[in-house]
Amino acid sequence: MNTTDSYEKYAIDKIGYLLDDEMMQEIPMEDRLEILVALSIAMLDTEYEDNFRIFPNTYNGHKQYTKIKNEGCCGFFDSQMRCKSGKSYLYGFNYGH
Repeated sequence: MNTTDSYEKYAIDKIGYLLDDEMMQEIPMEDRLEILVALSIAMLDTEYEDNFRIFPNTYNGHKQYTKIKNEGCCGFFDSQMRCKSGKSYLYGFNYGH
């Protein structure tokens, strides 16, 4: 049985469409929701987010991450996390306008 806690439900309601985004293809499904929860919490006080980015914390991941970040405007939020799986990821967004 698959259960979803309230943080996961909030993340799915707010940005769940990112679960199947092309940038997430390298990320195992068990890590995707964990990252979305962290990302949605970071967005609590924002309104016009865009240029979402989530990539493995690797050389290629950094390159892809930076490319998307630089396409945005109006400031940005960047962070990284280690999931329960032990894998490390970069995640963030631009504040938009």
